Amino acid sequence: MQMVGRSISIVGTSHALQHHGAMTALKLNSLIHFRFHLISTAGAAEITLLAEEFSEYSLQISGTDVSTVRDVAKHLHLAHLFADPNPGLRIRFDIRTDRDREKFWLSQLEQRPEEKILFVCGDDHVDSFASLLRDRGAEVEIVSRGWGREVESEGGAPI
Repeated sequence: MQMVGRSISIVGTSHALQHHGAMTALKLNSLIHFRFHLISTAGAAEITLLAEEFSEYSLQISGTDVSTVRDVAKHLHLAHLFADPNPGLRIRFDIRTDRDREKFWLSQLEQRPEEKILFVCGDDHVDSFASLLRDRGAEVEIVSRGWGREVESEGGAPI
């Protein structure tokens, strides 16, 4: 399936801002700004689906059940998608590399052809995932990147 004519916006972040585990004052402040950015970006781009490189398993190992992106989607009454494969799916689909994971994300987005998507992923994936999407014919806008670097430098390791 192709992504021809599809509009995908990408926001790059530290995974530390994708969940509410290991909260510090600095992380809370960063989360407030990150949430505002997602809300304003979704509104300006008329987004209908907030998708992310994250999963229920990621939340579990982060010690929380709160996903920032899912929370924003609920606040805006938008659809949400955890696009990252859990360990069982990684085994089932022989997903071993970051490129394999990105192809899995793409397959998840291809199943939602009616949606205008804002995709949140780790900074390390922004350029490579954007390239993969463009290769499939999508119109990609890299909205921002670098969110949460201050939280990582505080010692909050990304998952």
